[in-house]
Amino acid sequence: YDVSTDYRYTSITGLNPDGVTASRSTGFSRQHLSQFTLDNQIEAQLATGPVQHTLLAGLDYAHYDFNYRFGFGTAPDLNLVTRNYGLQPIFAAPLGPRTAQSQDQVGLYLQEQAKFDRFVLTLSGRYDWVFQNTVDTTGAATQQNDQAFTGRVGLNYLLAPGLVPYASYATTFAPQPGTDASGRAFRPATGDQIEAGVKYLIPGTNIQAGFAGFNIVQSSVLRTDPNNIAFQIATGSVQSRGFEMEAIANFAPGTNLTLAYTHLDLLYLRQTSFAGQVLDGNYLSGIPGDTFTGFLTYLFPPSSALSGLTLGGGVRFSANSYANDENTVRNPTVTLFDALVAYDFAAIDPKYKGFRAQVNANNIFDRNYFTCQAGFCYRGAPATVIGSLIYRW
Repeated sequence: YDVSTDYRYTSITGLNPDGVTASRSTGFSRQHLSQFTLDNQIEAQLATGPVQHTLLAGLDYAHYDFNYRFGFGTAPDLNLVTRNYGLQPIFAAPLGPRTAQSQDQVGLYLQEQAKFDRFVLTLSGRYDWVFQNTVDTTGAATQQNDQAFTGRVGLNYLLAPGLVPYASYATTFAPQPGTDASGRAFRPATGDQIEAGVKYLIPGTNIQAGFAGFNIVQSSVLRTDPNNIAFQIATGSVQSRGFEMEAIANFAPGTNLTLAYTHLDLLYLRQTSFAGQVLDGNYLSGIPGDTFTGFLTYLFPPSSALSGLTLGGGVRFSANSYANDENTVRNPTVTLFDALVAYDFAAIDPKYKGFRAQVNANNIFDRNYFTCQAGFCYRGAPATVIGSLIYRW
């Protein structure tokens, strides 16, 4: 995995006393992240009397290198009436010294899945070792080593044919790449999750549905540094609670419908604003409380002249969200439409089985929208088309 970003921007920093012009600053950021992961597993199935066991053990390794440079400068004032900033150059932010970070993570995990009569019990445990090395802008190197045990327990019960209620509890541990304004590595994010729900496959049909309620608490959350908005800090804690529903249906050969709805309350448990205001109990900005998605695809039958062709379309809806963490301003609702065209080359000749061409189009009507979060506003992705050639074997 490899990603590079190189972006420059201007930002309004305040209104001038004349009430007509605004002062501005410039920013320049260049970042590069590369990562590779390796996972090895061994699985065994055995029985002890009436109990069927599936044992899974594994060892994984991940390494990443992350480096970045920031620069800040000045920009000419902007006339808010004429939208004129004169003939001066807009971007005048030179890049500062480079900060580099590397991380190695080793994880050892074990899982037991035991099935007895109508019960399925899942127990898993994982231990992580993380080694981070950071070289800041002065060339000084610091090291941060972390280790943690996390686990999960889940229970499923086959209540009736196709009807399975379940409950689970899990703890989490996740290293966070990057550094704060002082060049210190971020603390890993930790948390715990409780989830319960039910899954149902309607007998004699290809229709399945699921409902789940959850409560997640996470600490050391990354957010914008109130004292230096170009950086982040790992601080405070949040609570995510809500429920989600999903249904997948095959109404007829080649016709697939997926519907999903999520209600989410994402709240600060312990946090302060840029101005020092206590945000405990406030909603995180930029996160909608209700989202809905629906997508329908149709695969033409083998007898059709369009055999192998799949057409699809869908809709995404996001309800209001708060535009700031003080919860005084709201973002508008957003409705976007997507489309899909795919072709399976096995329809031409069986020897091409597994070879597929696909085009996905998102926001096909090119709706122009913005989402504001924590005092910053971001333009939504415009109409986007992605073409893929896929081979599966």
